Amino acid sequence: MDFFSGIFLSISSFFGFNEPAMLPEPVAVVEEVSVEEVAGLPIASEETDEDEMAMQEDVESATPTDEPQELEGVAEMAGTGVPAEELPAVTPDIQTMIVAGGCFWCVEADLEKTYGVIEVVSGYSGGSADNPTYSNYGSGGHREVVEVTYDANQISFEEILIVTMKTTDPTDDDGTFGDRGDKYSSAFYYETSEQKKIIETLIEEVDEFGPYDKPLAIDIETRAKFWAAEDYHQNYYKGSLSKLKYGYYRNASGRNDFIIKYWGENDHSTELSWRSDETTSDNKTYMWSNYIKPSQDEVKSLLDDVAYKVTQKD
Repeated sequence: MDFFSGIFLSISSFFGFNEPAMLPEPVAVVEEVSVEEVAGLPIASEETDEDEMAMQEDVESATPTDEPQELEGVAEMAGTGVPAEELPAVTPDIQTMIVAGGCFWCVEADLEKTYGVIEVVSGYSGGSADNPTYSNYGSGGHREVVEVTYDANQISFEEILIVTMKTTDPTDDDGTFGDRGDKYSSAFYYETSEQKKIIETLIEEVDEFGPYDKPLAIDIETRAKFWAAEDYHQNYYKGSLSKLKYGYYRNASGRNDFIIKYWGENDHSTELSWRSDETTSDNKTYMWSNYIKPSQDEVKSLLDDVAYKVTQKD
């Protein structure tokens, strides 16, 4: 009988037929919390399902250990795809050379925008007088020149000659544009017989295949002592006021129009259009003659952001 009474009371309580029983005051229960729970890591227990166990394994595998881990993908950060330990250490090959192409403000500005060039200093060279100044360098037999410091692993001696030639009038033997006299004429300077041969071969090549109406009138000279020009001549094209004078002078002199007339654009490229043909009329074959530069989008997809900015944006 007590059994059936218990069942009846349970059912009536369930449906609310009886008054609710008074519950005892809640008692705060302090549970022990493990280090894993504080850290937010799942804890395997007998009730942990398979998904939770898999999640726990992933977390444990990602947890750092005391053992130093070998970093993978470092080479990919450099955009090479070659393991870092296999990358050769490239030491810059810093060299200097002297060229002349008329007003040294313009020659300096053009060469400083050329990839691989580290520094360009305006100055005087080729004369016999010591310590020439802007007021007397011509009377001492000097020309306006620039001294170029460059990394030969990034740009060659010949390529700097090409940029200099393409950004001046190399066919004028008595000055350059509005600046008259031999002190403003073009000249390439050499230190070795090999460099002299490079200059001579380039001049012959441009005379044969180049765009000019007249032969080149670039003097070939042994490199002489270089004298840096006064401070106010350095980076003249960058000064807050002087850059306005420089821009006006350059346009008014006809330099920009001359470059565009013969090369199609006023750039600082080391390329010569006829070298894109695999061979020339005299069967000369040039290194990289069949190379076609990828588009900027293609280059960007092959390099990481840093490599792209360094190699393509200087």
